Amino acid sequence: MVGSALATPRAPIVVQAKAISSVTVVSDTALQVTTSTDWSDLSGATASVRIPGNWTTGLILARFSAMGGVTNGGYGEVQILIGGVEGNPAGGTGFRFAQASDGAEMEAHSMDRSLALGPGTYAVQVQFALGPFTNTELDLSDWSLTVELARAA
Repeated sequence: MVGSALATPRAPIVVQAKAISSVTVVSDTALQVTTSTDWSDLSGATASVRIPGNWTTGLILARFSAMGGVTNGGYGEVQILIGGVEGNPAGGTGFRFAQASDGAEMEAHSMDRSLALGPGTYAVQVQFALGPFTNTELDLSDWSLTVELARAA
């Protein structure tokens, strides 16, 4: 191709684990809105997971799904922090979760993140923000956060 450049893909992160040892599900139907381009905690979208001391490494898997919509143009982003660190794949700018549509309808969206960590207790927190736009808002409702723990192989 003339005049185009392709980014070199990074090596994928591979973590294998044994059977799931615990599952926590937190959900809510209430509408939550942000008009900020700064990350904000999605109220209530948090869980705590404990990796036992006799494990070398645990794999924390976090899945978030919600109805999402953006008004007046632009897009909204979501990230899942695990122990204060963005879960993998961590792009550093969040995950483009919802985009404005002509009718401003809310649509179903989902994302998965994971992180391998040593023994300890870790908070899993969903955060949301707008992309670099003004006079718009990101709306999320009917969300579910599922957190699973497995012993890394």
